Amino acid sequence: MAQQTGPLLHVCLAGSLACNDWRLIQMLKMVHQVTLIEELKNLWHNPILQTAGVLVVCNSVDDEPVIDRLPRLTKRHPRLAVLLVNGGLNQGQVAQAFQAGACDYFPAPYDVGLLAERVSSLCARAPARIRK
Repeated sequence: MAQQTGPLLHVCLAGSLACNDWRLIQMLKMVHQVTLIEELKNLWHNPILQTAGVLVVCNSVDDEPVIDRLPRLTKRHPRLAVLLVNGGLNQGQVAQAFQAGACDYFPAPYDVGLLAERVSSLCARAPARIRK
């Protein structure tokens, strides 16, 4: 992964897949502040999202699907870049996620290096007000 030259940015990983991907966590924490929220029910109204610039979230099949909550999430946090991982979404659901404000979708199994690069790319373009 390319070394970041800009300020540190807060990245939130939510859902069991992202929170248990130690390689992804290691890659991200070298250049960003990383917060883990394993259970999605603890994500939706969490004040931590006010300081995060990027949210990597698993579209869980056990909880309410992320794509159903995505419009409210992106409306409440318009500067938050959201990347969906896993979830087995079909093409229509992926399109729905993009229309609701998702920046990208990585189906499992995903390339960890590519996902980390995408997060860093979004961090580099994050508005200055959310940078630390």
